[in-house]
Amino acid sequence: DNVTQQEIDDRVNFVLEGLGLSHVKDTVVGDENLRGVSGGQKRRVTVGEMLMSTTSRVLCLDNITDGLASTDSFSLIQQISEACKKHRTAAIITLLQPSDEIISLFDKILVLSSDGQPAYFGPVDRVQLRSIFIGDTENSEFLDSGSIADLVMNQPMSAKSVANPNSKEDQAVTRFRQSNLNKKLIHELGMIHASAPSIRDREAALHEFMSNEKYSASYYRQVSIIAARRWKLIFRNSMTYARVIIATIFGMIVGSLFSSLNQDTIGALGRSGYIFLSSFLVLMLSAAVTIPDGFRQRITLFKHRNAEFYSGKVAYIVQVLLDLPLSIIEATLISSISYFWVGMAPGANHYFYFLGTLIGLECVGQAFARVLIAFSRTQVSANVASSLLILLFATVGGFMPSFEQITPVLRWLSWITPVSYAFEGMMINQFDGITFFGLVIIDENGTSNVGTVDGTKYLESMSIPRKQWGTNTQVKIFDVLMIFMFALILDMIGVYFCEVTRSWYYNQIRRPKAMVKKSDNLDSSSDRIGNSMILDGDAEAQLPEHYGFQPQALSVKDLTYSVNTDNSKSCWKPRRFTISSIIGPLL
Repeated sequence: DNVTQQEIDDRVNFVLEGLGLSHVKDTVVGDENLRGVSGGQKRRVTVGEMLMSTTSRVLCLDNITDGLASTDSFSLIQQISEACKKHRTAAIITLLQPSDEIISLFDKILVLSSDGQPAYFGPVDRVQLRSIFIGDTENSEFLDSGSIADLVMNQPMSAKSVANPNSKEDQAVTRFRQSNLNKKLIHELGMIHASAPSIRDREAALHEFMSNEKYSASYYRQVSIIAARRWKLIFRNSMTYARVIIATIFGMIVGSLFSSLNQDTIGALGRSGYIFLSSFLVLMLSAAVTIPDGFRQRITLFKHRNAEFYSGKVAYIVQVLLDLPLSIIEATLISSISYFWVGMAPGANHYFYFLGTLIGLECVGQAFARVLIAFSRTQVSANVASSLLILLFATVGGFMPSFEQITPVLRWLSWITPVSYAFEGMMINQFDGITFFGLVIIDENGTSNVGTVDGTKYLESMSIPRKQWGTNTQVKIFDVLMIFMFALILDMIGVYFCEVTRSWYYNQIRRPKAMVKKSDNLDSSSDRIGNSMILDGDAEAQLPEHYGFQPQALSVKDLTYSVNTDNSKSCWKPRRFTISSIIGPLL
């Protein structure tokens, strides 16, 4: 909250330049439906979001080059390396089969055996790597004919070689333990531990450094930042202007369809159809345009929420408030073009009630779409559910069939359908207190008499479901309030399940996290930390005396897998090395 806008802009420009994104800063990121930046640039955008934090000193990046071409992978790691040096930030990166060009960008590399033992930790030095993984033999240079990844991962994958207690992997781990690199590492860790403050002092310093609030920014600051971002996205989105054009076109089409109605019984039926079509059209359009935009925003929202950038409730409320002006514009365009063209009830009170009802249906359609976005895994399923449910709303809306003509078993659906309340309220708004011509009656003498129909009687013939609740004015007010109540209830459901379903659907754009638990299983005779047992306890691991400190050991579940080759034999685990590369002054 204490950072000025100029400092934020400088930081953004610095990160963009450091990650090589300055030339695409005005380009949308894009998705499968909207072309944007390249795959490598998308990865750099994600890294840049994390670099924006002024308090972060260590970045943990897991397999960030997956799916990228070799040139994009090298460019991404190179930009991260340069950004870390500029920001004096450390980065811990895990990669699968990195090329020598990428490995050369790292300051240190860490190689772990299949059971989590350090087999190498040090600089990118081919000679030292060869001495650890091949040994100081006469033909070591001849055996080292591939890449660095081949050198450290070229382990036999047969069950017989893995069962060998003196496998190449165990030999490499033993050589590293006996090397000067390991002795230097132990000495550096011992010095760090010796110079570190006590646990009580560290906890006090950490408590003072960390904020007592869940988010680093206040709620007011979150609202201002998210609102500014939302406004920018609205005006950048071409669909915003398309919605205005679509509303104008539909207003003209609907108005022209009902423009020739007379003030008679046929005209009353036509105006009833206009009211129903306007209700159905507004509800359908508002949901149809909200779903695609919501799914585009959901990926970014899930990523930001996973990093606890801001509150999900704040983001949802801001979206609701900023979508309201566009809803008002759409409803105003459709109603202002068609209402007077069709010859509806004159007077400002009648028009603004009609407009307010359409705005309420716009809010209901958008809230309904946001609920479907929260519950649906894909956009296709949300679109299908939206079409089917809105069609159901229209079927029991009260126009055709009317309320009393609906099967009693299904009549209750009219009470939970926003279209029913909108249709009822606008029908009362149009026909209450007016008189229009009825049928032309010709007697036996050939004299024609034109009968009249009272609007109140016409409403009774349409079987208004809530007519016995009070006067028509009271029912009309109740209906418009119920429409906005529908929108409020749907948004309350949406804001809750948007957070709940984040844990359901976030895996579609991000791999599941590994399960990390503490382990205190230690074989002190061989100076090895085993992984045969994973515990939840807080007991400290006891290391040999020459280590000089008591670190916490971690075991990561599901890093290895079992293959049952024969039902009569036990499972075996293929062993391989995992490379973790380290950039920056971590040690």
